[in-house]
Amino acid sequence: MSDLPTQPELTTAHERRARIIAELHKQAIATANDLSAQHKMIGTAIVEAVRWQKAEAWMFVVATVSLALGCVFTIGWLLLE
Repeated sequence: MSDLPTQPELTTAHERRARIIAELHKQAIATANDLSAQHKMIGTAIVEAVRWQKAEAWMFVVATVSLALGCVFTIGWLLLE
């Protein structure tokens, strides 16, 4: 009979398990929040990269059209002289 735990020992063990579970729960929540923040940062970086790609494409189009118009006007001016 002496091998059986007493009531105070059972309560203490239960409280220890409850504290461990509570700590694990806090850690899980913190990890989930960190991952959520990382996902938001990655999403923001992707959106910013796409914006830069669009801006670069428009700058290329504007530069190409400007060069083409400059060539047309130059050729026209040379032909009129």
